[in-house]
Amino acid sequence: MIARDPHHQGMIRSLQGMRFLGSFAFGSVATVRILQLESVGVTAVAIGSLMAGYSVLVGVVEIPSGAVADVWGRRRTKLISLAVLILAFTAFGLANSIGTAALALVLLAIGRALASGPMESWFVDEIGDPHHPTVLAGISAAEAAHNVGTALGAVVGGLVPWLLTGSTTGSNVFGPVFALAGLALVADAVITMRQMKETVSTPAGSVGGVWRTTFVGVKVTLDAKVSRWVAAVLITYGALNATVELLTPLGLSAQLGKDSAALWFGALVAVAWLLSAFTATQAPKIASLAGSPARATGIGTLLLVALTIPAALASWVGPAGAYIGLNTVGGPLIPLLATIIHRQVGSAHRSTAMSTLNLSFMLGATIGSAMVAALDRTAVFVACAAALASGWGLLRARPTG
Repeated sequence: MIARDPHHQGMIRSLQGMRFLGSFAFGSVATVRILQLESVGVTAVAIGSLMAGYSVLVGVVEIPSGAVADVWGRRRTKLISLAVLILAFTAFGLANSIGTAALALVLLAIGRALASGPMESWFVDEIGDPHHPTVLAGISAAEAAHNVGTALGAVVGGLVPWLLTGSTTGSNVFGPVFALAGLALVADAVITMRQMKETVSTPAGSVGGVWRTTFVGVKVTLDAKVSRWVAAVLITYGALNATVELLTPLGLSAQLGKDSAALWFGALVAVAWLLSAFTATQAPKIASLAGSPARATGIGTLLLVALTIPAALASWVGPAGAYIGLNTVGGPLIPLLATIIHRQVGSAHRSTAMSTLNLSFMLGATIGSAMVAALDRTAVFVACAAALASGWGLLRARPTG
């Protein structure tokens, strides 16, 4: 149950608001950014190269970005990330060549990486005790807000260009989506400036600069056996996500045709994200029933395996069911994993630890995509075997909290 303390409730609402607005912005832009590049004449090969470079850059910037928040402060880093993201969306909206498109993606990668850790780290620092029930309750509520924001953003991102078709031509049809995303980030900045107050003194930067904090923070994060198994779970969860997200639309397209596949996959995504938002709010209850967040995560990972195996079936029904199951169980899994890590690290390395987890998930997603390209549906069994091992390993790690 969410804490009754008014101050804690206020922080949870602030965290939810920031996560919702940021996720809405990303969800809406993700829907149209490829179409925007295509509409200004960037070739499919160039788009693929740009997106590959973007993914690499996000990974490169991700780890030191957490240390930036640890050293410079959560609030300042969050505001810098919002400024960079607003510039990125502006560049996207004005893009008219491969050069401006590349600039937009570079800014987007940097802004995304900087935004990945400060909010949650600020929240845990302000609560003061990572074992406090409010921590898991707040992170779970924020994860639900993230899911709803992403789903709503995706709907708006697809609907606005459709409504403007006929009255607006060329790439201008996508401009309002980037404008709406920018306005959402402006609202996010207002909440950040007004509500994200750093009233607790933290030892951020005490180990000596961003780069030293990066190396020390990663080492501290992965020193404990439990933390290493958490990273392993996130890698395999990323791989499971990638395999199912690729196989589901491909299965729908093969059996229903491209036009029908797009419609049904859109509906499937909406249902899955909403279910994920609901189950995310149940993370505290799930942890209580299991005995600890770590045990709940271990059991949940084993459940993921059972729900993902149908994605290997030739019919589209198996992958579609796996997509819903994966997101339903994944809803509480992310806040549970984050809570475990917050209990393992101190304030000085909290954002670096979150960046380490984000990079683990991204690494797993990259591996999953590569496996689908090489093994097709057999990739499901490989990813499930790895998830089974990581979930069992986390259960056997015998965490204390």
